[in-house]
Amino acid sequence: MLAQSFKGSPNVAQASAIRQLRTTAAPAIAVEISSVSVDNRADLDRMAPGVADAIARGATAFKPSYIVAVSTPGAVQ
Repeated sequence: MLAQSFKGSPNVAQASAIRQLRTTAAPAIAVEISSVSVDNRADLDRMAPGVADAIARGATAFKPSYIVAVSTPGAVQ
């Protein structure tokens, strides 16, 4: 989602072992954001809403791949 929204973003996510995430029982992501092409911090600040939106859309798109339906005994299906 970031690559679609921001020119120059990598097309493929990179994996890295993050100690704080390895011990988390729930699905988790870490996002590192930096820019080598923006000289003015205000330009980066203006990008923040779009970056947040792209991260949220990416997490939402990923969510169905790890949700497992659980049936409750006695529940009507």
